Amino acid sequence: MSAPSFFFFLVFVIPLIGALIWLLSKDRKRGVVGLIVLAVLVILAITVSWFVASKSAMQNAKVNHEQAIEDEAAQKNN
Repeated sequence: MSAPSFFFFLVFVIPLIGALIWLLSKDRKRGVVGLIVLAVLVILAITVSWFVASKSAMQNAKVNHEQAIEDEAAQKNN
């Protein structure tokens, strides 16, 4: 794992898991609050992933397309 991955786990994942465990332990009857929080987090993560990943994928596709055009032109010149 790289340093950014460790940073992500230390700063975001471990505290989130701890907070969810604490929240679920406080709501002993049904765990409804924990499920609602978990559902909101999942929806938020999917939404962010959808927009950020699709944006970077489009940028990567554009760069790859431009590189392919340049490579093709270089091959024709040789």
